[in-house]
Amino acid sequence: MIQAVGLDEAQTWALSAAFVALVIAVVISLILSWRARAASAGVVEARVRESRTQLEQQLTQHAHENAAQVAQLQSTADAYGREVAQMGGNLQDLAARADRSESNIRLASTQIILLQAVSKATKARIHLTEQNTGLAERDLTEAEAALQRALAVAPDALKPGIEESRRALDELKQSVEARTFPVAAVEILTDRIESLLASQPGG
Repeated sequence: MIQAVGLDEAQTWALSAAFVALVIAVVISLILSWRARAASAGVVEARVRESRTQLEQQLTQHAHENAAQVAQLQSTADAYGREVAQMGGNLQDLAARADRSESNIRLASTQIILLQAVSKATKARIHLTEQNTGLAERDLTEAEAALQRALAVAPDALKPGIEESRRALDELKQSVEARTFPVAAVEILTDRIESLLASQPGG
């Protein structure tokens, strides 16, 4: 009976030792697993840090590139602005030249028409000297028509003098119709129209 109990205790100790060994093995396995997980987590964290660093570097590089592009675009826009301003100045200069050219053209056209009026008035004076009132009246009518055309194209500074000559010419026509033969008056009127040829706008 005592021997049987001894065998049971031995078995019990063996079982206890085996159980302890098993527990130790499990604990070691868990420790190794935790270490492996920790190592894996460290690798993941390192990779995350590396990825974040690369991303930050890329963002910084893109920011520098964008800043350079913005600066280049701004420089180009400034250059276009200067060109537009210069073109605006050139257009204003061309407009001023066009205005002067138009004024010169109007003055030249007016002088040509006034020459026609002088020519007709001179012919009228000759016809009046010859006492040919019909031809004189015709020439004075044509001279008045020329003065009317001159009024349409003349610079504003010359219009009052042209209008005054036109009214005087109209009075002369009435004198011719009344057969008073105002030769001297026609000569004076001719001289007045000729003086307009020498006039300058604003003078």
